[in-house]
Amino acid sequence: LLRYPYKNPIVFDLLLHKLDGEWYRKRSYGNYLDKVNIPTFVGGPFHGPFGVAQTSVWNKLTNTPYKRLHMFRDMDPRPWNSHREELLQWYEYWLKGIDTGIMEEPVCIVETCGGDTLELDNWPPREEGLVGQRTFYLGQKEKLLPQFRMDLNMDEPDSFLQRPLFISEERGKLCYRTAPLSEDLQIVGSPVLKFYASIDQPDTTWRIDMYEGGHESPWPITKGWLRASLRKRIPEQDTFWELKHDATEFDYPIPGEIYEYEIMFRPTAHIFRAGTSIEIEISSIDIPSDETSYDEMWHLCKCQTCLHKIYRDKDHLSTLTLPILLKQDKQ
Repeated sequence: LLRYPYKNPIVFDLLLHKLDGEWYRKRSYGNYLDKVNIPTFVGGPFHGPFGVAQTSVWNKLTNTPYKRLHMFRDMDPRPWNSHREELLQWYEYWLKGIDTGIMEEPVCIVETCGGDTLELDNWPPREEGLVGQRTFYLGQKEKLLPQFRMDLNMDEPDSFLQRPLFISEERGKLCYRTAPLSEDLQIVGSPVLKFYASIDQPDTTWRIDMYEGGHESPWPITKGWLRASLRKRIPEQDTFWELKHDATEFDYPIPGEIYEYEIMFRPTAHIFRAGTSIEIEISSIDIPSDETSYDEMWHLCKCQTCLHKIYRDKDHLSTLTLPILLKQDKQ
């Protein structure tokens, strides 16, 4: 960055402004979306960081007379031209008054990771009777359990060690997996991982990834991050699409102390078929040579070796909560 300061100046700005505050608020379009008063089409892929932005934009457009959302699996190579015919139908209707049939289409279309298409009224869906929750508990021997089970040696935490990149490019991690599912399970929205942990350094970056157990693809279904020093929650500012953390000041954890962390995965839609399993990974680093980090390298790596301990005993119930589609008449 110092050698080529004008190549990506925004990255330099981000490094200079480590915490949320006035600098970001002046520049964030999210603070002005409630002023939009024209019909708005929101669309793009779940892939990478795009799903978070689209979900936020869609839900913050509170004063537009009409809005439409289309989330698809991936975008074409550059130049991007995905769904251009659909966009032309939208513009011809609103700008030229041509009845293209676009207004007869569902308000919210979501293409799932598994290839199915959901037709909904909202994203994330929240209609009563349509969406529920399923909770799994982190258990011994890296299991995800449908009920908490008090086994022997539950007080002994799981752990992984992460060394800095100048020493090793191996990513330390813990993997928790359910037993094979007895029936299909459709998740729609943002899963939440709440866990209890300690570290032996003043800070770390928690990274969480979700996979279909037994997967061959290196790409996670969805993922999320949280800096340990920015773990403080502001639940009164939560929305149905976002958990709010206080990013205005650092609160460094005391090494060796146990803290609660609550992280929301990026929004996704995926069917875990019967016979497959749900798998989550907990780690703390992005590595350039690691395929699972290929789509983004936004997180600065820590320069100290850090021991991470995950607790899941009766006093520290660590859980994975999934938003589940209960029924789907429009498909």
